[in-house]
Amino acid sequence: MNTKDLARVSLETADACLVLAHKYSSDPDAEDAANIMRVIAIKNYCSHIKVSQEHALYERHNAIGN
Repeated sequence: MNTKDLARVSLETADACLVLAHKYSSDPDAEDAANIMRVIAIKNYCSHIKVSQEHALYERHNAIGN
């Protein structure tokens, strides 16, 4: 993720962030992997923020904790 984008959305003053999956992704594994990397980037940029992530594959809904 671009740090300009993270700053543009005022992430450092936000209470939480929601990362949504593309519902109709042709490759849900890649979608979930990309979203996990987004969550890591968000937490590296702003460690205090709560992040909630939606997974493309339902089987992963409990795999990642915040």
